[in-house]
Amino acid sequence: MPTPRRVAIGEDTGTNLATARAMIEAARDTRVFDGYLESEAEYVLSCARALDAASSNPKLLREYRLALGNFTPPAPPEPGEMSRLADLIVALSGAPADAWERACQAAPGAGADPAMAQAVAGAATTPDKPVYAMQNTV
Repeated sequence: MPTPRRVAIGEDTGTNLATARAMIEAARDTRVFDGYLESEAEYVLSCARALDAASSNPKLLREYRLALGNFTPPAPPEPGEMSRLADLIVALSGAPADAWERACQAAPGAGADPAMAQAVAGAATTPDKPVYAMQNTV
């Protein structure tokens, strides 16, 4: 079993610390750092220093990985993913394809005249047009 390398407190050397610093500098180029991100950056650097001092400690490695994961922003969704989501929202928010026919067939059975049935069907399948506008078309 290798002996862990002892690093003096405050010594700023080590691959984990260099990697953490590079990641933080890259993040500073893409984001505005507020107080919360500054404290997260300091925590990532602290974890990197601790891991460089005792690299065989699995708890430190896990904490360092968690700190990096929390600090790293999530990747933006791919354009194809957003397009599929938008298509799904449109498909789910509209009236069923046969809504107009079903309304036209059901209204005369309930005693409405054909013109009223068409107005009701139009109102049911046209969400942009208010119902009161349909009343004047009959």
